[in-house]
Amino acid sequence: MESKEKIIKLILIILLICIVIFVLNVVRKAIIIRSISKEYKENYASITNFYERIKDEYFVTEIWRKDNRAIIKKTYENKDKIEKDIEITYIDEDYKYVFKDDKVTKLNKEEADLPVLTHAIFDVPNFSQALFASLMYDVSSEKIYGEDCYYIDCDTTSLLYNMINFRKDNITDQSFVNKDTKLVYKEISNTGVRYYKYELNNVTDENVNMPDIEDLELVDETK
Repeated sequence: MESKEKIIKLILIILLICIVIFVLNVVRKAIIIRSISKEYKENYASITNFYERIKDEYFVTEIWRKDNRAIIKKTYENKDKIEKDIEITYIDEDYKYVFKDDKVTKLNKEEADLPVLTHAIFDVPNFSQALFASLMYDVSSEKIYGEDCYYIDCDTTSLLYNMINFRKDNITDQSFVNKDTKLVYKEISNTGVRYYKYELNNVTDENVNMPDIEDLELVDETK
């Protein structure tokens, strides 16, 4: 009888230790998730001077923005590093111009046309939601571009994830977030792998000058 009581006590102690470890891990992940979301909201969501480069298997997208002007350049790059410009979009204070082949199309500018820095992978306005989100993610450490990053792995097979995320068209399974800047450096999703690089507050007026349209056919769709 006494031996059975000792076994039960041991089992309870082990169970308690497991619960404590689980709770501490959830809290640790929640703190990291909340810090990533908060950093983006406070320091990046409204930034208007940045350069961003996004590269996947075949395409490179470069963005230069300064205040109300921006250039978005999309380039095809194959495995032999042969590059071909596919499309350039120029946005000024009043209009948007799309350069493609030998034609430039002039369009009315809309508020959503100006690019913003890559969205945060988390949008958790409070710690309670961060705790909830931490149940779906594993958070560890890895190096990307020689920088210390959080490796954030989403368990897309979990019941909780599938209850919340009913859209499966573009799932990001793994993200690498720089520990210092809290910006995404690499993403792995069901559509491929994307790499990101950033420069903040270094874009000049010259970087966002309108490309030459002298020899191009102009299609004005603002009328």
